Amino acid sequence: MFGYIDGYNFKEMNPMKYWAAPSSWDTEKKKTTLINRIYSGEWCASEKKDGYFSKFVKDEDGNILLFSRSRNVKGEYPEKHEWVPQLQPFFEALPNGTCILGELYLPSKPGSSNITTLLGCLKEKCIARQEAGEKLHFYVFDVLAFDGISYMKKSASERFAKVEELGKEYTNDLVSFATYYHGQELWNKLQEILANGGEGMVIIRDGSLYQPDKRPSKDTQKAKKELQETLDVFIYGGNPPTRLYSGKEIENWQYWQNTVTHELMCGDHYKEYFEGDTIEPVTKMYYMRGAGSLKIGAYKDGKPVQIGSLSGLDDEILLNWKDYIGKVAEITAMEVMRETQGLRHPKFVSWRLDKVPRDCQWETIFG
Repeated sequence: MFGYIDGYNFKEMNPMKYWAAPSSWDTEKKKTTLINRIYSGEWCASEKKDGYFSKFVKDEDGNILLFSRSRNVKGEYPEKHEWVPQLQPFFEALPNGTCILGELYLPSKPGSSNITTLLGCLKEKCIARQEAGEKLHFYVFDVLAFDGISYMKKSASERFAKVEELGKEYTNDLVSFATYYHGQELWNKLQEILANGGEGMVIIRDGSLYQPDKRPSKDTQKAKKELQETLDVFIYGGNPPTRLYSGKEIENWQYWQNTVTHELMCGDHYKEYFEGDTIEPVTKMYYMRGAGSLKIGAYKDGKPVQIGSLSGLDDEILLNWKDYIGKVAEITAMEVMRETQGLRHPKFVSWRLDKVPRDCQWETIFG
């Protein structure tokens, strides 16, 4: 049956969810919990690539499938294996009845948004962009089935041993395989990854099973570098939104622009676009004349300066961004980059109604 291996429907199987510490926990409790897990000897970890989650399935009949973590508006997992022809020799070399989990990534351009944009293109355009620039790589970190045998009832340590075994058996310049660490070695590797600007690691209890669509509270966790304390910044302005939409829901997209008259249109226009009409898909914020992200700032030597941009905000904020200029926001960031005086992956936490812009000092943030 299509997508089935050893009685499991891997085509429709939802990915396992990572556990996150409750927001009510303070930073010290989160850190202590993570350290205790690392040094217990009962947890292992592999590097977390800053890429695009991908599930590869080669079912019992030899059908090759490659899915992302998210379903589209039709409730389906978009299939993308033909978008990465450079990986076909590896996919074809694997035996029927195999399901592996990995990350598609660009070595020189980390970030899932870069891959989402690329895979959101039509197949021919995606391939052309890779040929003209950098090709997508594949990083394997788990095995759920191999050669017709399900690994769903095997422990994490057994599955990861299989990953490392495959890394020795299958060689491909565009495919890499996770290495797993324990205890002090795990801690040292985590520090090395973070020091080099990596995203972090995923730690998993050795004896745990893969649990589709579950959030096992004691079995898996991301170990990522976040600031120990939040930062206060103020909204400095708005950044223009990206004009062209290049996401993966193009066939059902509702926002368009005539390239001749520049008229903005809302509705189902994919057919005209596909047939070569003079229209292009535009982003929702471009259509609605909102901001793409918000500039954030702090005071340096008595003057306001921009120190970054805040994305991932609610549409209401982006549509009414001018109303938020001068408001103080509490944020976290993956890293304070003192040499370039910027923030890596700033993330909104809450509004600080008790503060004014001059409370946000550059020296406090960058030292």
